[in-house]
Amino acid sequence: MEDLQKKKKRAVRLIVVVIILILGGLGVLFGYFRLNGSAQRQVEIAEKLKNKTLEEAQEVKYKGFKELEKKIDKEMLEKFYDRFSAYLSSSSDYKKVRTVTLETKNPYEIEVADGVVSFYVVTDTDTDSVFYCDYNEVSGSFGYTEYVPASMIQAPEEDTKNTTKEDKVETDPNNGMQAGVVKEDNTPVTINGLDKLYAVLTDEGVERFQKDLKTYLDKENEMRRAITINDGITHTEAEVSFSCKFDTTNKANKKNTIKVVFKEDKTEFTLSE
Repeated sequence: MEDLQKKKKRAVRLIVVVIILILGGLGVLFGYFRLNGSAQRQVEIAEKLKNKTLEEAQEVKYKGFKELEKKIDKEMLEKFYDRFSAYLSSSSDYKKVRTVTLETKNPYEIEVADGVVSFYVVTDTDTDSVFYCDYNEVSGSFGYTEYVPASMIQAPEEDTKNTTKEDKVETDPNNGMQAGVVKEDNTPVTINGLDKLYAVLTDEGVERFQKDLKTYLDKENEMRRAITINDGITHTEAEVSFSCKFDTTNKANKKNTIKVVFKEDKTEFTLSE
């Protein structure tokens, strides 16, 4: 009788052990399939996002750049293609551009001076927009801004009714321009060291800075157009602060510095000696 009871207990224990092993095995299998399914799902999501990005930013073709490869290393040109394509896709005016062509006909010719290669490109928009671009061989940075020919800028009409020979005109001693009068200069602004800004600003932010700087220089009647961004950029969640210096001196033989505070809604400029 006792032997029978022992056998029953052993059988119950054996059944319990088997059940535990089965449940444990099922748990392991469930965990495996769950992790494997999650990883597969992440791969699928990443692939979909990649395809969506490619669809939204179709590849821009660059034509006629063989001539420029004689002046700029091909690897650096690839860097220009990537950044300029990103700039175009981030702009509502140019995100539909699919072809960018190097323009070499007069007056849009490739120029090399003081370690800077200047060139022009044309986009396949309705107006065939022209961009002035430059490459700094020392810093390895590119700059670009939309080029507006002088023929497209309408000169303001002169008011001669109340003007006499005895009229005195107050001028700015730094540049000889009439004080208080804004003269728009179509000469592109060459900015060396833009790569420093790409580390702290988006492509859209760098684009806005270039436009704001051009507007500021026109407002100040500043004719100098070659600027270098200094080291020592500081940034917080609210603003980015840095300084630029003119590459050439003014009539007072001074290379002025522009202090810049870039904020979400505006860019502040302060000119100092």
